Amino acid sequence: MGDQRLELPPLSPEVYRWERSPADPLILQRRGNGAETTSGTKERNAKGDIDIWMLLTLHVHDIPTTTALSLSTLEKKLRAALLDIRFEHPEVACAALWDDRLGPLYQYVPPKDSEAALAWARKAIQVRATSQTGHDVRLEIEKQRKVDGTGATKPVTIYAVADVTDKNAPLISGTGLEILIHMNHLYWDGKAVRIFAGDLVRKLSQDLSSKHKKYRWGEEINNLNAPVLDVLKVDIRSLGDDFINAREKYARGVLRTQSSWGLKFNLGEGTPCSIFHSFTITESKGIISALKRRFGPKYTITHLGQAAVVLALLKANPPNDNVFGSQSFITTPPVDGRRWLQEDHAKQYYGVCLTGAVIEFEDVGCLMVDTNDKVAVIEALEKGCRITKEAYDRWMSNSFQLPLGISMYNFLANFSFPNQGPVPTMAGPLFVSDGVNDDFIPGDVVSPTTGQKLISLDRFIVFHNQYLPYMLLRLDSWKGASTLSLCYNDACYNAAEATSFLRDVVGYMMAVL
Repeated sequence: MGDQRLELPPLSPEVYRWERSPADPLILQRRGNGAETTSGTKERNAKGDIDIWMLLTLHVHDIPTTTALSLSTLEKKLRAALLDIRFEHPEVACAALWDDRLGPLYQYVPPKDSEAALAWARKAIQVRATSQTGHDVRLEIEKQRKVDGTGATKPVTIYAVADVTDKNAPLISGTGLEILIHMNHLYWDGKAVRIFAGDLVRKLSQDLSSKHKKYRWGEEINNLNAPVLDVLKVDIRSLGDDFINAREKYARGVLRTQSSWGLKFNLGEGTPCSIFHSFTITESKGIISALKRRFGPKYTITHLGQAAVVLALLKANPPNDNVFGSQSFITTPPVDGRRWLQEDHAKQYYGVCLTGAVIEFEDVGCLMVDTNDKVAVIEALEKGCRITKEAYDRWMSNSFQLPLGISMYNFLANFSFPNQGPVPTMAGPLFVSDGVNDDFIPGDVVSPTTGQKLISLDRFIVFHNQYLPYMLLRLDSWKGASTLSLCYNDACYNAAEATSFLRDVVGYMMAVL
């Protein structure tokens, strides 16, 4: 590359705005932009790569009611909630197609009447009276999908799963009840799915029956998200040399990930798998407290998680003498971009709104430690946390970080399309911190008439379909307890390798106690 500047695509808001389709004026459409272009390749989306799953584990309260809650009544409540969400956020009913241009074309068609809208909601919700768990149902769906070759999934499909004899059986206290939500990543990012889940749970506490709620279908098109480039805080026309230089640095950092240290993997395309570690509330609070006491009050569990992943990587695949001292680990975690949107759009922005950061651990081998040497482990974690924090602080301080990320994702889509580069022999694990789920999702469903608790959420987890050959780790918390998930493909890593890696990351995080 030398000193020659990379050719990065311009930011052109007019290209990505909603417009009427020339083929059918009822269809509104816009071109995908930014992260939508990289997560939305036709082939990857058809197989379900990076599809997002949410699993809500619930318990029913023992409260006498005139109508007992059942899967059937829950289905009706979910249907009403989903219809209300569609009117407020029509993105949940979009479709996508691909043509000869880069990136998907998002399309929305209003339902012709209430019956058509109701038919859409019915297709999006399934109930299952079964002894299977939500994880069992998800695995069954993915295996059957691979056999059938059914292609890309809809933006959202909701499964209500309960251990009862049939859908009309009462859901009494103690009945196993889960809501499994399957979301196509083409339409959502990690924060958007949580906003959706929060809206869904809140609407279950409202009376949205047809007797009380009427919709003027067709008017909901006014609620479609404004394209990201039109609602930025920063005026992209004012972006100058600082933006151009930062974008160039970001791009070169991303391209260097191709030579980054990582985990060895096997080639293949198996079944996407997920495993989890749940810290107790005491452990979660203790880790955060110890981290701040040892390293400083501005350090967070995000910094610690990234440092722990690096130490676990070095334990699993230590650099040999030939590369020791010269090998770097470079990671580019996605970052929620809503903080750079105008305030009236940021809080409830559905869809994909992502930028990122480049974190480089130069001479990563210097962080290798003897796991039994606690002093050395703490020193390595402190250094890893410092590198992570400095990188995040540097990138997140840019007022233009979201347009920078959008431009970068568009560049990557052009860079990898249509010719793919050589298959690497290693893949760096990707760590993402998703924050506090309680900020988005209420813990209870209450009666719209009495306010009594009907259902409480005991657990909330998010995980992905993983087909690419890297391990994806995500950290979040619910009701004061942190959970670390690891998503992988069982053709690239076996269960023992995945379990061992997750255990090591957890062990390093716990080492600060």
